[in-house]
Amino acid sequence: MSASKKTIGYLGKPSSEVETLFTRLIGDRWNFVMSNGPADTPEFRAALPQLDYMVVSATRVTGPLVAEAPKLKLVNKFGVGYDDIDVNALTEQGIAFAVCPAGLAEAVSEHALALILSVLKRIPQGDDEIRRKGEWPTWQIRAHIRQLGSRTAGIVGFGRIGRMVARLLLAFGCNVLVYDEMASRHGFEAEQADGRLAFADDLDDLFARSSIVTLHVPLTEETQHLVTEARMRLLGPEGLLVNTARGAIVDQEALTRCLKEGVLGFAALDVVADERAGTGAPLFGLPNVIVTPHVAGGGPDVLERRAAFIIDNIEKLEAGLPISDGINTDALRSRKGVPA
Repeated sequence: MSASKKTIGYLGKPSSEVETLFTRLIGDRWNFVMSNGPADTPEFRAALPQLDYMVVSATRVTGPLVAEAPKLKLVNKFGVGYDDIDVNALTEQGIAFAVCPAGLAEAVSEHALALILSVLKRIPQGDDEIRRKGEWPTWQIRAHIRQLGSRTAGIVGFGRIGRMVARLLLAFGCNVLVYDEMASRHGFEAEQADGRLAFADDLDDLFARSSIVTLHVPLTEETQHLVTEARMRLLGPEGLLVNTARGAIVDQEALTRCLKEGVLGFAALDVVADERAGTGAPLFGLPNVIVTPHVAGGGPDVLERRAAFIIDNIEKLEAGLPISDGINTDALRSRKGVPA
């Protein structure tokens, strides 16, 4: 590692694909250090004092951790969720923090739609019956297939991803019901005028009126266990709950109970409450659940866009320009050397 070059550190689960992306985009301009998992591994701890920039993926960043990195100027999340980042600690130490939305709305919205269609068309069950059980159960599967068009789909959270999901569902002929206290209602005037998109009075109203509910809110103190047992019961025995946001937004014990009792029809999940616990949770043994391993953020094509976005942010910071999608920009505005 050249002492004359600045150093970018990647903190997250080891990935040869991500390492290849960054090293190709960086070239010989900067050093690049990849962690082999969590921040407490000896290799990454040893590199912390040398880091100028840090890219973080699905790993907690705390005040004590960044205190070991006195040269650090920017922490950029390799995504948009930052419930695992101590933003206040970064701000106190004058470190800029940004998220990376590049390609994410398209990727997550497509994945949410894929989960919905997989459930309604019983794709996992049909595949399992044919390839693993040697059956060809045309009518047994067909009896449970449902059409997406004309259904009422509820969207909780109407930011970039929620809006993209709305466009996809509207294209399939759904009626869309939205709940988001903070979001703008602009951009869907025609759909609101003809009644294909409406805003729910409250969250209970959305769950009661929808046959599909898909979640697109960040995890905060207010949204933790936002989806309670009572709301799942409102969605009902024919209802589908889709979560590509954060696992803890749903009360997982209540979800398991509702699915087992049949008071909620199906769940399609890309995230669960504790992804480190593996597949031993009772939820994974239920027949009316499909799960993907937190991959809604996309594959190599999207990851390349995200890596390029972060490299661009680093170049902006190097040039004294404002970074994109900064979270603590206002708090740092008065700090010398950190562009606003």
